[in-house]
Amino acid sequence: MSELTLCNFCSMQNIKNRAKAKGHQVVTRKSTSQLGGVNVFVLPPGVEMTKDVAGIEADDDDDFTKKYFTSWFMVLTDHCVC
Repeated sequence: MSELTLCNFCSMQNIKNRAKAKGHQVVTRKSTSQLGGVNVFVLPPGVEMTKDVAGIEADDDDDFTKKYFTSWFMVLTDHCVC
């Protein structure tokens, strides 16, 4: 990783801070892709993650994912590793 690149933890903190400033909620879900990892969604007030969307059968091309998907992390640590 480059010295100028944020680690995934710090990138996630930035996503959370921007979402909080707008009153939005950040939701993470295990990715169903072959690579695994974590999908990150930013949801505005009044929008909730349904079980169907978060389930194994979720489709990457569905409208919900297209609208609220923010990023994907291969690994999301619980501390900074910059």
